[in-house]
Amino acid sequence: MKLSELNSITACEKLKSLLEDKLSAIKTKTYLNYPETSLPDNFVAISPNGGMLDRNDAGEGILLLDVCVKLLKDKGINNIKLTRILEVINEVITDSGIRSENYFFVLSPQYNFIDEMDYSLGYAVKSLNIFFRVERTSNY
Repeated sequence: MKLSELNSITACEKLKSLLEDKLSAIKTKTYLNYPETSLPDNFVAISPNGGMLDRNDAGEGILLLDVCVKLLKDKGINNIKLTRILEVINEVITDSGIRSENYFFVLSPQYNFIDEMDYSLGYAVKSLNIFFRVERTSNY
């Protein structure tokens, strides 16, 4: 695989495939970017967070993983659901990271977690930065 064929979008797709089954088991959908219609009560949106750096034999970058949980009726955060989703993500992306084929993912130590409330949509959002590295395969 040529490095030019590798990009952040492909890394997003790979990360989605790693998280999807585990998150669906707790009724949380996984999307590439934000869904445009019919927002579920809980979902995770994965998108590139900047470009991918070319390191000759590999590409590196940061992905943004937004964990979105519907606010309670009193506009409070459903901390139980949010915590459970974060636990599942941490089961998949352990502190030492996860490797799948020529991809490696780990929570980015370079960036802090961001908490925010989107009252217009009615969600609590926790944003996580995921560092990825993708190595060239020998078929280039």
